[in-house]
Amino acid sequence: MALVGAGIGYLTGIVATTGAINTPFFLAYGLTKGAYLGTEAASSLSIFITKGVVFHELGVIDRVAILEGLFLGVCVFMGSLLSKRIVLKMREEQFIQMMEWVIAISGIAILMMSIIHQ
Repeated sequence: MALVGAGIGYLTGIVATTGAINTPFFLAYGLTKGAYLGTEAASSLSIFITKGVVFHELGVIDRVAILEGLFLGVCVFMGSLLSKRIVLKMREEQFIQMMEWVIAISGIAILMMSIIHQ
């Protein structure tokens, strides 16, 4: 898992987000439902705080962008709290199926964006 984390850590400096890449590894590790959500949230929070600090120090983003990011983070947190209730009521099989659909749809969306922006 440390090697996967190192690879994903490197990729996250190059691309906007790596959530679609994290998901299969977290699921393969056996994380489902609450454990998955908590791990993904902690991972994303640490990555985005680190990226914010580094990009600000490099002069790529200013304080306004950081404040906007914090506002969006609060909104995402609120959405996570609401969806947590739904996810925790799901059976594990339902959760895994839902995550497989999310991965598939994310992959298709990424491919479509790459085709559109050529």
